[in-house]
Amino acid sequence: MSQSISDSTRTLAARGRIENRQAIVEIGISPLVDQAKEYGAHAPFSHFPINTYRALIDTGAQRSCLSRSTIAAEHLHWHGKKAIKNVHDQNLHYLFWVNMGFWCERGHVSRGQESNKTYYALDRPVEVIDIAPSYWFDAIIGMDIIGQSNLTISRDGFFEMAFS
Repeated sequence: MSQSISDSTRTLAARGRIENRQAIVEIGISPLVDQAKEYGAHAPFSHFPINTYRALIDTGAQRSCLSRSTIAAEHLHWHGKKAIKNVHDQNLHYLFWVNMGFWCERGHVSRGQESNKTYYALDRPVEVIDIAPSYWFDAIIGMDIIGQSNLTISRDGFFEMAFS
C-alpha cells in the first residue's frame, strides 16, 4: 500500500511547498570524522554538531552536491576528483564524504499546529561533489539520496520526502 501526503501519520518526512519551481528542504551536515572519539563513546547525540542548510530536491541530478561555500563553512577535505558531465559540458569536481540527514516531521502537521521536527540521519555517509554557490540553496539532493525515500509531489504544490 502506498502512502499519500494526507495519510502519512507515522512516517518521518521532510515536507514543504514548491516555490519558484523549487522543492527546498532543510538538511543537516556534519563532517565525516570519528566523532565518538572526540566527544566520548557515551556522549549524547545532542553533542554532535549538525549545521542546517537549504537543499534543492533535484530528480535530474544523479549525485548529491554541496556548494563550495557550504564545504568551506564545514571545513571539509576532499578525497578525490571526478569528471562529471552535466547538460552543458564535463567538468572536474572534488569529492567529499559527509554525514547527512533531514529535518523531518513525524506525521502530518495541520495549519496552526505546532511542528514536531526531529533529525533523521542517513544510515551511511554520503559522497558529494562541489558546486558553485547559489542564492536559493546550499546543496542539491540527487537521485542517490532521493532513491532512499518516497518522494511525493501533489498538484497543489506540496511535496513530501518520506523516510520509513
